[in-house]
Parts: sequence; structure tokens; C-alpha cells
Amino acid sequence: MKDGCRDKLVGEEAAVPHGQVVDQERAVFTFATTHQAMVAEDVLREEPLHVEVVPPPHQLSAGCGLALRIALRDVPAARAALSREGAAFEALHALGPDQRDLRRLA
Repeated sequence: MKDGCRDKLVGEEAAVPHGQVVDQERAVFTFATTHQAMVAEDVLREEPLHVEVVPPPHQLSAGCGLALRIALRDVPAARAALSREGAAFEALHALGPDQRDLRRLA
């Protein structure tokens, strides 16, 4: 992430690390504040999930300009972890295989 945050932003065409399975369907959490995004990132990085810090899809307006992208199949585990730790998010959307089609999940 930028502006003093730990990770750099990952673009839509980010390279996949060697050996990582590519899951075409993804979900994206958006946040009202940068603080919420950072807390949620810390919580999700403690789980066995692949988490990417990305700009929110252009179709969405996120308060802080950061989003967390995960595999769609990991949404139940991610939501459980965030709930357990009291980490808030603004919205959750599923991204289609083209990374453009959005469907609101929460």
C-alpha cells in the first residue's frame, strides 16, 4: 500500500506467484476508512487465505480508496474471521471471471 502502509497496491493484472492456484472468481471487501482496511488486512493475513490490497473496482465508491481482494471460495472463512475479531467493512462484492461484473454479497 502507499502512504506509509505495509504492502504495495496490486493492479488488476498482477502476476500470480509460482505455484499459486488462480481462482478466476474473486470477492472484494471495501472500507469506509483506511484504518478499517488495515485492521481487516491484519485479521485476514492471520488466516490461511491469499489477500491482495487493491484499489476498489471503478464501479464502486469506497470511502478510503483501498479494498481487499480474496478468492470467492474464501468468503465464508474471511467473514467469520472479520466478525470474530470485530473488524468492520463497508461492503462485500463478488467479482465475475472478467473481474468487472459485480454482485453485492453484503
